[in-house]
Amino acid sequence: MAASLEDRSRAQRRADALTLAADSMFAAARLSADAALAERRFLDAVELLLLSGDIVAALAYAERVDGFPVSARQLSVQARMAWLSGQLAEAEEMAVRAWDMADGIEPVARDALAAMLAQLMIMRDQGAAAVVWAREALTSGRLPPEQAGATRAAAALGLMISGKADEGRQVLGDLDPDPSRVEVVRHRELRARGIIRLVTDDLAGARADLEVCSSVARRALSPSRLTAIGALAETEYRLGHWDASLALAEQSLSLVEDTEQFWLQGQIHSVALLVLAGRGKWEAGQRHLLAAQQMAALLEDPATVAYADNAAVHLAMCQSDAHGVLQAAERLARSSHGGPHEPGILAWPVHHVAALVEVGRLDEAESTLRALDGLARDRGSRSRLAAVSRVRGELCARRRERASAREAFETALALGDGASDALESAVAHAAYGRFLRRRGERRAAAVQLQRAYDTFVWLGAVPFAERSESELFATGLSPRQSADIATATLTPQEQVVARLVCTGRSHREVADELVLSVKTVSYHLGNVYTKLDIHSRAQLINHPVMSAR
Repeated sequence: MAASLEDRSRAQRRADALTLAADSMFAAARLSADAALAERRFLDAVELLLLSGDIVAALAYAERVDGFPVSARQLSVQARMAWLSGQLAEAEEMAVRAWDMADGIEPVARDALAAMLAQLMIMRDQGAAAVVWAREALTSGRLPPEQAGATRAAAALGLMISGKADEGRQVLGDLDPDPSRVEVVRHRELRARGIIRLVTDDLAGARADLEVCSSVARRALSPSRLTAIGALAETEYRLGHWDASLALAEQSLSLVEDTEQFWLQGQIHSVALLVLAGRGKWEAGQRHLLAAQQMAALLEDPATVAYADNAAVHLAMCQSDAHGVLQAAERLARSSHGGPHEPGILAWPVHHVAALVEVGRLDEAESTLRALDGLARDRGSRSRLAAVSRVRGELCARRRERASAREAFETALALGDGASDALESAVAHAAYGRFLRRRGERRAAAVQLQRAYDTFVWLGAVPFAERSESELFATGLSPRQSADIATATLTPQEQVVARLVCTGRSHREVADELVLSVKTVSYHLGNVYTKLDIHSRAQLINHPVMSAR
């Protein structure tokens, strides 16, 4: 904990130092009689504000920057301002123009420009290009440590979305295995490692990495931190910690609004929808979907568009609307490659092929399954192979290939154990249970259906639980009632406060992490104690609500 506090203090000092340096440069620019020198100092000051995370202050100087004569330096600052205000296409266009003129700028500024292009390529779903630009930026070794780390992170993520996650991990191979010992200056690399772990089924490792790199000083609200919080929310969703996931997504959205980094909203709204749709909160889910779609239409970058389309697929899947799934997946299905197709990044391919089976387009489903299976085997993705096997079981059942269906379902359960996300795992048990019931194997069916039902109840996934309950009644049995500790009384904010307190954090540390006042943290924790009828941290740590989540 001491190391964490030291890291946060170091991050705060760095942000303050950059702001002070920017103020000094603005003052020097105003006093300089040399117009060219004044312009250079002014641009340096604006870039320092951008690097410190004070985007609102930097954008206040946009008109002044636009008025300077066109140069590689001016274009590179304009590109960074456009990027951090969500104008990704414009940012890329200006950065490329700056690169074409880059012979006129200092070598370290040239490297910084290549580094920015590497990060922009990630947002544009151009993984191979991101790797090329990152290597260009890193070759000379001139970048300062934090910027070099961000560039290595871009290279690792570029490799991941190009289907080379193992190579991406190797780029980050010198990071300390213990995320708590990773210096703040390398937290962007830690975030990249956490995302790669999330995509490659190491959910516990992803959670450990992302918890650390999403917890920095209150004022250091960089895009990296905010995307780390969003990735942590998705990790908690996959682990089945849905209350924590929703609270993190809501926290991230609030911080995005506070810092006016609206270009991050699309992805985070899409993550928030995962829990709400899974729980049958249709109106709230639809609001998040609409917000994600509006941001996708505004930005038009492939990553935000793909997240919004994936969210629409998820909502339709939760509503058992196969035709809605197919419609929502049309744009994603038309593209033949890229990050959205890589196993572990988005779930839409599995829902899409399951919908093909449901509407009776069986030959199309078969060919799609073969492609998904081949890609998953090539990438070594157990979670995708498990989901593909589950859908293959449903396809074989529709074709009355009963032996093949049974084998596919059992393969899905074996592969998914410890790899699949909580909802997919329960869906697999439910699908196998339905198959067994229709085969007349009532007792075996009841075992699978009960397990699915228990997980759905634990998640608070009401629509799914109701369907499993109906199947259980059809076997002639009533569902065994489970203690509904997942939805027991605590609000999402109370859940996340309680979870952080259980890790040993003080009220002040929880307040810093959630960007709340200590008084608000104490209020939420008091509500937790009252609702759970407990009086101490020790009782909270040992309470079933916390041990289950």
